[in-house]
Amino acid sequence: MFKKFFSGIKGKLSSIIAGNNVRSSVVAKGSLQSIVDCIDGSVFWKDREGRYLGCNQFVLNMAGLDSLDEIIGKTDYDLPWKDSAKELQKTDLTLIKSKKKITLEEEILTVSGKSFFALSQKAPLYDNNKKIIGVVGVGIDISELKETQKTLEAALEDAQVANKVRDAIVANMRHDMNTPFSALYSLAAALAESEEDPERKEQQECVAEGAEFMLQHITKILSLIGAAEGSPPVASEPLDLAGIVSRVFNIYKLTAKEKGIESKLVCENDARLVKLTGDRFRIECFLMAILDNAIKFTGKNGAVKLGLHVEKIKESGPQTYVYVRFEIDDTGIGMDDEVLRQMHEPMYRANPAYNAKYAGAGTGLTIAKKYIEDMEGQILCKSSPGDGSKFVIIIPFALPYADDANEFVAG
Repeated sequence: MFKKFFSGIKGKLSSIIAGNNVRSSVVAKGSLQSIVDCIDGSVFWKDREGRYLGCNQFVLNMAGLDSLDEIIGKTDYDLPWKDSAKELQKTDLTLIKSKKKITLEEEILTVSGKSFFALSQKAPLYDNNKKIIGVVGVGIDISELKETQKTLEAALEDAQVANKVRDAIVANMRHDMNTPFSALYSLAAALAESEEDPERKEQQECVAEGAEFMLQHITKILSLIGAAEGSPPVASEPLDLAGIVSRVFNIYKLTAKEKGIESKLVCENDARLVKLTGDRFRIECFLMAILDNAIKFTGKNGAVKLGLHVEKIKESGPQTYVYVRFEIDDTGIGMDDEVLRQMHEPMYRANPAYNAKYAGAGTGLTIAKKYIEDMEGQILCKSSPGDGSKFVIIIPFALPYADDANEFVAG
């Protein structure tokens, strides 16, 4: 549209300027002036020496002039944008010499002192004998776009600064968190190795395992933050699902014992649970989040149970999927219907008035739900105040080979 309009304006001007019929030229000139005055952008034409032969009302307003007579014969050096006159003149001479039209962005100072940004197209102006007699130009106002661009550039600069700060914080966190957990793991492992009392040895081994587990998760989480890539892609790695669940459970077993809570792990004896493929990191994260809440909101003499069962087997072409059901039951304070509706909202906390008693940022269940859904799973919860809560998570996991799957199903 811009190209067609520009070509039409240029052709009309050439006909008017070169026309022999004075009366028809006057009528045509008046019609053209009425048209270009309606345009919300600059339209102008000059002779070879850069003197204005005409323009639309938009250009007159930019120059602070009332009529065409006031601009005709003037050059850019005589107008409010005289500081840009040299560059404008250079552009005009270049296109006259090259005989080619050009498109460019221009910044022109108006009579009000405000800059006008234009996306301009300029071309040589020919007479009927194909002789270049000047320059014609059309400019679209892009001032608002330029302001938006400046705002976005400023925001980008702020974001880059924020990224540098984030990277520095992550680097410090990596050091500050890795160091104590590494030391804790080394010390607990050394004590467990030399301990002769079976009960104390088991406790120390559990501490060492927990420290190692947390160290791995800290490294993974900080790497994701540092990479600024959000959630990692869902992995498909060999899984001993029973082993993973047992490992996570053991980390929280000591905490439960210290609070006087009975903890129990019920893992179905099914060979398929130790030969699956899936995302270890996401599984560990959602289990930790839900188990942490279960123990946190369960009081002394309460109970927390973690169960792992095969829900069903589903064939999809050559691939076999094992749908696994995770169950986390507690006898804690429970939740009412309102809390159940909002518990997965970011930063939501069911007991904001009791922060000192139930610490936390309110992000655990949000993250858990996201990771479960990332693995195409579902999470359900049944709860009522004073009667505890039961979380049921069902996730499909692929068996690595169809032949193995048939063997397991047959057996």
